[in-house]
Amino acid sequence: MTARTNDDGVACMASSSATSTLAKSSIDDATAERRSKTLRRRSSLFVDNPPTWTRLLALFVTMSLCVGVVVYMYYGAMMSGHVGDNYGPHPSFRPLRGDFGKAVRTASFRHGVASGDPLARSVILWTKITPDVETDLLTPLSIKWEVSVHPAFDVVIKSGTVAVSSSTDWTVKVDVSGLQPLTSYYYRFVVAGSMSPIGKTRTLPEPGADVDEVTFAVVSGANMQKGYFHVYRRVAERTDVDVVLALGNLLHEKGPKDANGPLASDRVPSPRHDLVQLDDYRCRYAQYASDADMMHLRAAHAMVSLWDDHEFSGRAFSGGARAHHPLLHGDWSARKYAAARAWHEYTATRAANKVEKGLYEIYRTFQIGQLVDLVLMDTRIEGREQPGAPGAKLVTDRQLQWVSTKLRKSKAHWRVLANQVMVAPVVDVLFKQAGAAAHAWVGYPATRDAVLATAARRPNTVMLSGDYQGSVASEIAMGNRTAAIEFAGPPVTARTPALRSMARNKAGIELVRHVNHGAKWIDLARHGYILVKVTKQRIRAEYWYVEDVVKKEGGAESLGAVLEVESGSSELKLVYPSVPPWSDLVAVDGDDPTTA
Repeated sequence: MTARTNDDGVACMASSSATSTLAKSSIDDATAERRSKTLRRRSSLFVDNPPTWTRLLALFVTMSLCVGVVVYMYYGAMMSGHVGDNYGPHPSFRPLRGDFGKAVRTASFRHGVASGDPLARSVILWTKITPDVETDLLTPLSIKWEVSVHPAFDVVIKSGTVAVSSSTDWTVKVDVSGLQPLTSYYYRFVVAGSMSPIGKTRTLPEPGADVDEVTFAVVSGANMQKGYFHVYRRVAERTDVDVVLALGNLLHEKGPKDANGPLASDRVPSPRHDLVQLDDYRCRYAQYASDADMMHLRAAHAMVSLWDDHEFSGRAFSGGARAHHPLLHGDWSARKYAAARAWHEYTATRAANKVEKGLYEIYRTFQIGQLVDLVLMDTRIEGREQPGAPGAKLVTDRQLQWVSTKLRKSKAHWRVLANQVMVAPVVDVLFKQAGAAAHAWVGYPATRDAVLATAARRPNTVMLSGDYQGSVASEIAMGNRTAAIEFAGPPVTARTPALRSMARNKAGIELVRHVNHGAKWIDLARHGYILVKVTKQRIRAEYWYVEDVVKKEGGAESLGAVLEVESGSSELKLVYPSVPPWSDLVAVDGDDPTTA
């Protein structure tokens, strides 16, 4: 470049500097643009295709939120009573709520009457009323009860009034005293212009009386959605029953599932979800109590009752249950309390409405003259520890000492020990029945050995049990001798081990005999009850079966088996049929099947 005049030179130098500055600015702009594009591209790549750890974190957060929402919605629905049911419990069984202090004009008896825990001079009477308005009354209603020796009530020998309110779900129990021993009575209730159905009950003989005979009907395992309570109707019709022994599972806590085919409208459980809260259990008890066959049974005979696991939750023990999940069902102690309280409210037991320590103590005795000491154990809730735990106990030390003392000091001709769970060895896995051994007496060897040792020292000790849902009559061995005789009863409607299949029954019998060598009668398919007749000479157990619990017209009954044990003998004899049901099966351990 050629030098010019100062002015021109200055002008030329300024022009050159401007050009250099412009070029540098262009370079900076281009660099900035490239950097911006790079950042945008990297940002786009991060959003559209983030690193692996970022994707995993986002997935974890999303799943946690989803699970939290589902659990919250399910638990909330469970607590409000709407799981699987858009309409909640059936209106007929909805707990009464509404206007405080609203007057009740009339009331009805939709759940019948019942009697229970009879003694020589007293008996418990029970009923439930339904006010004509949905209300929680601040002031309890007054209900009148009457007792007569005639169904026409031409002469009322006992009467009185008792308060009833929503605090016990409108159920009432009366312990009527001053009665005569070994006497049949009729009873009824009156409230707000309505009269209850008439019930019949019977007192026991005096503890020291000379008694020739007493007859028990033994029932257990009643699940409404599994079928119709034909068994209850057949037992109610019998005139030779003195006391009905209800050995538990007379209510099932599950919602509508696993039924025997489509359910009729009157067999759908209410509420339509698993029972958790007090109102849930009350609702289900009210539904069962309104069943016509159950009302017929409870009005016909006095009952002595035990609970089992399904009155609480499946496979329950003192501290929990296999089917109880705290996240869904809440605190176990609260659920157990609700279940026990509802059972006491709806069962004619002398432990009426206990809410303190005695709420869970239902073991008790009944002296029936000099003939029988009936000893009832609770092997389910009072002290049962979790199955499978080393040294697990079936009952508390207190109850174990109690039952040992009762058996040892008994002066009766016979001792009948009734409980919920089978004492004889059981098959652990049989078709859909799994884990049975761990929950039966054999799963608690220390308790089993202690009770059997005491029973072995007292001849004429017979055990009655339920829960297994199959018919098994056994000689129970301890060492090389028979310690006791046991009659385990069939269910009313609950699922049998052979699932109502006679083909499975045949296979199941063979499996049971492999573990229970003292079995004299086995039926794993049919529903029914045991009629136990006790005399000084013998105890006779008759297994009666109904035709088909799934069919409403399937209530015809037939005699399946008769077994007897003579007084002073430890041998259980099959009287009818003439050969055992496995006579045509392969012999077990080399036994001759025709003489087993």
